[in-house]
Amino acid sequence: MNSIFFKWLKAKILNFNLFELGNSVILYYLLIFYLVPFLALIGFSIKFTLINYQIPWQALGYLTLGLGLLVIGYFGPLARYLAEKTPNIFIGSWNLKRVKIAFWTIFSLGIVAKIIRLIAGGYFIKYNLNPSFGQSAFYSLIGYLDWFGYIALVIALINYCHLKKIGNKDYRIWKLLAFSVLFIEIAYGIPSCSRVAVIVPILLYFLIKSHLFKIKYWEIAFIAAAIIFVLFPFGNICRNPSILSAYQVIKADINQIPAFNIPVSSISVSNTRDFLADSFLSRINQASVFSKILEVPRDVLASYGSSLSNFLMTLGPPRFIWKDKPLSTNSLGNDFGHQLGIISPEDFTTSVGPTIIGDFYINFGIPGIIFGMFLAGIVFRFIYNYLVKLTAVSSSGLLIYSIFWIQILQGMENWTAPVLAGLMKLFVILIIIHFFLIYKAGSKS
Repeated sequence: MNSIFFKWLKAKILNFNLFELGNSVILYYLLIFYLVPFLALIGFSIKFTLINYQIPWQALGYLTLGLGLLVIGYFGPLARYLAEKTPNIFIGSWNLKRVKIAFWTIFSLGIVAKIIRLIAGGYFIKYNLNPSFGQSAFYSLIGYLDWFGYIALVIALINYCHLKKIGNKDYRIWKLLAFSVLFIEIAYGIPSCSRVAVIVPILLYFLIKSHLFKIKYWEIAFIAAAIIFVLFPFGNICRNPSILSAYQVIKADINQIPAFNIPVSSISVSNTRDFLADSFLSRINQASVFSKILEVPRDVLASYGSSLSNFLMTLGPPRFIWKDKPLSTNSLGNDFGHQLGIISPEDFTTSVGPTIIGDFYINFGIPGIIFGMFLAGIVFRFIYNYLVKLTAVSSSGLLIYSIFWIQILQGMENWTAPVLAGLMKLFVILIIIHFFLIYKAGSKS
């Protein structure tokens, strides 16, 4: 009996797909909500991240409830049944001639969006050359054009892998294109101080590879280490160079330093470990955000059920059509951070989201956590089965899934309504691309 169990367990481990949506969401959930409290529980001490850190037991209780319901919804039979009963339009191969047209068109539009940001002063995150750019009526349009760089990357990666598998020598051209776009996206993201802009194209590469080729997990481990120990500290310094001076503080003064108000005074080799760890842990410590949400009356943060109105508003006409369109909750992340007391009063650039479970709680209380997380699990399973499993990893299914995967993972720390509205708008763009790519027009090439 034991040998049968271990064989089953070994098969599960060997076949585990890190980039299956449910697996990714659950692991990310564990990372952002449980890692810092766990380290505090076992006595892992970092100068600033865990100063006077109190384990938020009440918050962890709600978080565990939400995680359990997410797992039940994802691994339950309902989502699989719904996916099987829904007619699938994403089965089929791409027209290779049209792939070239689509790639160069989409790639060019992505480059145009980058150029506009550079010229208009909307590129830098912290030091925005033109703050009015974000208030422009056409800002949301540029925001969606930003996705075209990622879409072009995914198309190139999928076509490269597909051509290589069938032995078509053109795969070499597409390999060059794919890695060129990958390099451009990373190079464009680095000066912006945005860790996400650098991480996303790397994740897209591994996601596509994991579904079309056998992935090597040592590669993922190496990249993860580089992100944690290089990219996160770089992003920290890039956004706020003066933060280095905070790590010169002597140990005797540590207990007097407020967790969210680090004083400025030069980094030494002796506390490099503290700086590296804090750059990562302080960024993923979302349990503290949810704990703060529980401390503030819900009606202070948002009106009951406001997510529905925010969803409809975000889904409505773009700002260049609806001139007086109100700002969505996603645009008010700095105010939200001040309401929770998470960011310092003089910080007017940092944006804080409530997290997926925090948003459900703000809008509907404990019932929101119960039904919201359960429903989220069902939706995530439906997306994976419908786009990937039931299409036998078709090119269009994988294209849409990869963009959805990124949007959903990014959205786990933000407001739910803008994320869902964004998914629907992206789906319209992606389905147009899909029908263009599969249209044969009497040609088999």
